[in-house]
Amino acid sequence: MITVTVDILGKPYQINCPKEHEPLLLEAGRDLDKRMREMKYKGHVVGLERIAIITALNLSYELLQAERSQMSLDFAPDTVVVLRDQIDAELRKIRDLHE
Repeated sequence: MITVTVDILGKPYQINCPKEHEPLLLEAGRDLDKRMREMKYKGHVVGLERIAIITALNLSYELLQAERSQMSLDFAPDTVVVLRDQIDAELRKIRDLHE
């Protein structure tokens, strides 16, 4: 484990993490800092705690959207196979009627 310093809105936060997670943690910190600064400078949200909560809600929403999108993609191939089989069955019926 190592200690990584992540700056969020000008404040340093010491985070312990495995060495191999350091680059991603630093990137996550930069992304969070950027999002919170955007929220702060838009002027719609006042106070560090509220900025953090609204930013966290936005991130959670984006994560849930991505997970649901992935779930849809996971089921899509099965759905395509079922539809293909149904179409093939109907085409066979039509061919049998014309023979």
